[in-house]
Amino acid sequence: MSGSAIDTMKLRLRSDLRAARAERRASDVEVLRSLLGALDQAEAVPATAPDQGHVSFRFGDPGAEVPRKQLSGEDVRSVIVNERDELLAAADEYAGRARADLADGYRLKAALVEHYLGSD
Repeated sequence: MSGSAIDTMKLRLRSDLRAARAERRASDVEVLRSLLGALDQAEAVPATAPDQGHVSFRFGDPGAEVPRKQLSGEDVRSVIVNERDELLAAADEYAGRARADLADGYRLKAALVEHYLGSD
């Protein structure tokens, strides 16, 4: 990924999310929302500096707005790999508890996430 890796990935995920919603693919919608949330969380900055304490702003005060972190292509990939690994770990856990039905579902979700790793 190059340029604005996070923007490119988010546009793709949102487009795929719209398609999944339109086609009523609930499992895909769940995975895509989770990926978008993970990327949003990775961009988040701390609310206040640790030594500042609480800072109060009036509603709508532009001083309350801070730029989000700019993630590199490697950062974006790392977030997606982490999401895939969590799904595979859940699949292994369910498989170990003789819940092959749930394990298979998590493996399918991980395969969808893997699709976004293969598009670098």
